[in-house]
Amino acid sequence: MSHSLPLSTNNVDKVLGSIDSIKNGNKDAFVFLADAYRDRIISIAFSFGFCGSERDDLIQEGYIALYNAALTYDSAKAQFSTYATVCIKRRMLNWIEKNVTPTLSSLSLSELDDSDLSRIGMVQDNFEDDIIVKNEIYDLFAKAKVILSDTEYKVFSLYIKGFSNDEICKALDITKKSCDNSLFRMRKKLRSAKN
Repeated sequence: MSHSLPLSTNNVDKVLGSIDSIKNGNKDAFVFLADAYRDRIISIAFSFGFCGSERDDLIQEGYIALYNAALTYDSAKAQFSTYATVCIKRRMLNWIEKNVTPTLSSLSLSELDDSDLSRIGMVQDNFEDDIIVKNEIYDLFAKAKVILSDTEYKVFSLYIKGFSNDEICKALDITKKSCDNSLFRMRKKLRSAKN
């Protein structure tokens, strides 16, 4: 079966048929639906600019949202593709709000300003700028993974997500001095790598 099936009339009918089967308890019907929406879920997850396990978690959340969307879909209210996309994005945003931005968790994601969003890799000004920033973030993470020690990389990952020094110390069970040293060395190495 090909990934991200084009939604021709035939495939739309198959999607709607799989939704009916899922609603009737046929969990195997989800395989077709998941395959049809695979690229869309991955694209949405990539749009948030995260790497590694966080992106994998977002993709998993996307599949859960797709399954729930199939169970709750009402064809009288919207097209399934629109409804599923909204459900996927909302579930991913909720996951980010709960798991990735603990220092910002008292705010709704819609209340964050551009400096908060850019710090965690979610600039949404315009599409071109967003792609450029996300590519820079991917490059930065790729360089960091190669040139930083394990501790420095862990500190870097938390720092880039907006954790305070105290929160980093607590999360990694390291001393404040170790955290400060890691931040200093991390900045120095990343500056050198940039030039």
